[in-house]
Amino acid sequence: MENIFIGTIVVLSVVVLLLFNNQRKLMRMHEDEKNEIRKNTENILNESQKEISATVTENYNMLKKENNHELQKLKKDYDTELTNMKKYIGNLEKFSRNRGEILAHEILMDLKSNLLEEGIINRNEMIIMGNVFIPFRYKDNEDLKSRQIDHLILLPQGIYIIETKYWKGKILQGISKKNADNLSILLDNLFPGIKDDMEKTLILNPIKENEGSNEFRVISYDNPVNQVRQTAVKLNQYIKEKINKNIGINSLVYFGYYQDKNNFVEIYGKQQGNFPTLICKGEKELKDILREKIEKCERKYNVEELLEIQELLNEYNRIS
Repeated sequence: MENIFIGTIVVLSVVVLLLFNNQRKLMRMHEDEKNEIRKNTENILNESQKEISATVTENYNMLKKENNHELQKLKKDYDTELTNMKKYIGNLEKFSRNRGEILAHEILMDLKSNLLEEGIINRNEMIIMGNVFIPFRYKDNEDLKSRQIDHLILLPQGIYIIETKYWKGKILQGISKKNADNLSILLDNLFPGIKDDMEKTLILNPIKENEGSNEFRVISYDNPVNQVRQTAVKLNQYIKEKINKNIGINSLVYFGYYQDKNNFVEIYGKQQGNFPTLICKGEKELKDILREKIEKCERKYNVEELLEIQELLNEYNRIS
């Protein structure tokens, strides 16, 4: 009996030992599998990291190249715009306000003050802009140029460009061989070969040393009517291009020097068309013509449209 008990214990001990060894073996196998999985995972992560890093580097280099190209393009565009703006500003600086323009501005402001006091207009129904410049190009590939406007009046009844001339003497406005009568010989001598309908502006001033001798000094100018009409066309084109409004621009030449027997304007040129250029001689005529337009002409524009045009022009007349 005792031998059977001892034998049973030995068998159980052997079985336990075998089970323990198997367990240890299984644990080692499990640990080896874990190490293998960890190793494979690390390899996969390393490879993925390398691929991601390579992709990021490639994309970065590509974006850097594209951005450099874009930056170079932007810089070139900026330099071109800056050069054009400097030329434009240079053109602006060639012009300056003269005495005639300053006096005309005072007259226009006085007219507006009177109209406000009389209740004929509200403040934004007569916008006076002095010494205005508009940029333009004769052709798309030409440098930016500027055209100066002495005064621009924005009214509900119309838009008026005013060209001011502060000239002394006897002014023969718009004279040509066709309309000069007995003075055509003067044009033939001053402008040999001039066409019959070519209009000029002549100023006759007595020679001071011989006041009683009827000798005159003749000064010749291009017709200011043609000048202001060309400016009106450019302004209309500019407004149409920027805010898509086709506005008929009215033009006016104002001779501001005091009128007397020695200083006067004689008008020879005859104008036709829907927008003939008005000619004013002296302060009273200027005020009367504008007042008549305001009081009697039909309204074409509202205040919002006038302010839109004002802001458009202000954008290109600010020098920082």
